Amino acid sequence: MNEDGLGQRIKQAMNGESARSIAWRAGISDSTRRSILAGARPTVDNLAALARALGVGLDWLVTGAGSSGVPRGERTPLYAGPDALADDAPPTEAIELPPALVRTRFGCAALAAVTVGDDAMAPTLAEGDVALVDRDCGRLARDGVYIMVFEKTALLRRLQRAGAALIVEADNPAFRSWTIAAAQAAEVRLVGRVVGAIRRI
Repeated sequence: MNEDGLGQRIKQAMNGESARSIAWRAGISDSTRRSILAGARPTVDNLAALARALGVGLDWLVTGAGSSGVPRGERTPLYAGPDALADDAPPTEAIELPPALVRTRFGCAALAAVTVGDDAMAPTLAEGDVALVDRDCGRLARDGVYIMVFEKTALLRRLQRAGAALIVEADNPAFRSWTIAAAQAAEVRLVGRVVGAIRRI
């Protein structure tokens, strides 16, 4: 086994996904993942689990021989819902998106995918759709659909500035819209702005 190259091949196959996310999907502990990347000899079970999580062939991962099978797409972590992304919980899996779509169309370096958990934003986003979220927005640069945390609750809503106050809207008329007063606006934490979606037909 080319142990010197194992850590390099793992990093290559990670394709931008976090090491924590890979370890979680592979079912290995953070300490085991750190040991492997630092050069420790992994067990066969851990190698097989890593190969599955990374979507590469076990032979390539172990020996470096043959084609890597590294996905050509951009790995984007998929979270179970807005609260999972807001709480920095491990993603449930990763989805692959064309790099040109991620970098050129969305212009995001920190894209995450989030499963929509209710119909508050229907028809724009329905329950079960996947929202593509730019996590690089720390402030409300423009009106749009955001994942926000307010009073310990993570929500996927349309935000609009009204002076120093914020109007929080649901596209579905069955859900009420409300206003966060200017005095409370600083308590809102923006997790990310929705820049696209993968929708069910």
